[in-house]
Amino acid sequence: MTVSIVDIAIVVVFIAAIALVGFRYRTNDDNEYLLAGRKLTLPLFVTSLIATWYGAVLGAGEYVYTMGVFEWTLWGMPYYAVAILYAVFIAPKVRESGIVTLPDKLESAYGKSAGLFGAVAVLALSIPAPYVLSLGIVLNMVFDIGLTTSVVVAAATSLAYVFVGGLRAGVATDFVQSIAMYLGYGTLLIGAWVAFGSPLQLVSDLPESHLSFTGGGQWQLIIAWSLIAFQTFVDPSFHQRCCALNDRSSARNGLLLAVGGWFVFDVLLILTGLYAVANFPDINPLNTYFELASVLPPGLVGVFLVGVIAAIMSTLDSLGFIGAITVGKDIVGRLRTVQMSTERIVQMSLVCIAAASVVMALTVPSVV
Repeated sequence: MTVSIVDIAIVVVFIAAIALVGFRYRTNDDNEYLLAGRKLTLPLFVTSLIATWYGAVLGAGEYVYTMGVFEWTLWGMPYYAVAILYAVFIAPKVRESGIVTLPDKLESAYGKSAGLFGAVAVLALSIPAPYVLSLGIVLNMVFDIGLTTSVVVAAATSLAYVFVGGLRAGVATDFVQSIAMYLGYGTLLIGAWVAFGSPLQLVSDLPESHLSFTGGGQWQLIIAWSLIAFQTFVDPSFHQRCCALNDRSSARNGLLLAVGGWFVFDVLLILTGLYAVANFPDINPLNTYFELASVLPPGLVGVFLVGVIAAIMSTLDSLGFIGAITVGKDIVGRLRTVQMSTERIVQMSLVCIAAASVVMALTVPSVV
């Protein structure tokens, strides 16, 4: 894949547009900062869930290249099923409870120590270092400014607007980023279709192993990942967004719509990955989508890169904000003796999360 000056310009315009949208929001109210005033609308709820679900989009290409449609069986279908269960049985209750975080729920049921223990567990899941590194790698590919600089820029550009505007800034940028994701990978699919023929031809061009939904009968792996999918029940991002909704019914309906959105985007990821398998043998699987993007002309490469950046950035800002809330509200907030607004403590924690993520990304430069 060759990145032209036109492609670079498209990426710069996109990042500027995200900043323009995100920095529109400022508040001094804790409820507004953490939960968007509990006035989150259905469209923003749906697009935010879609955008923040695909931070490991490059990993998806790696697994499609090595596993074929079996990737969908492991990391698609089980999560659809669990998300539907969450939508029906849990999401409306989260909305009605008004409990801001999962550690708050633990404390209300089992006491302060349980709340603190839960906060540490949530923090372990929320440090966005892998996504800081992923975005840094992509930015370095586009701008050739060195990995260290790219990683720092990745963290700063993705977390600055939520530092200022909180959840409302995050979900507003997620709306734009979700559109960019579909546009980027839709462009890649169309480019592959034009270059190599319709997806129906892939059936004859692919190895038989890549067309098996069971991975050749790997039932233990399927069962294991189906159980792991139940982590969705304690996904802090789900909890936060459901709690921020403006009404109970939107929690259920929005999640069901998000599952449909995930399905459509997974189709794009799977088909483009399979095009790479059929036409680009013996490549680094992590570069699956970048290798396939070589079929795109200048300008459209930039559109594809924007889709990749949007997928990673939206997850990075969401996890970073969750991590900052966990540190600032759920840990420091339970132990502090200094009087300070929750918003200010969360902002200070976000700076710490960003710094820690940069150090981790540079110290252990592996997405895994």
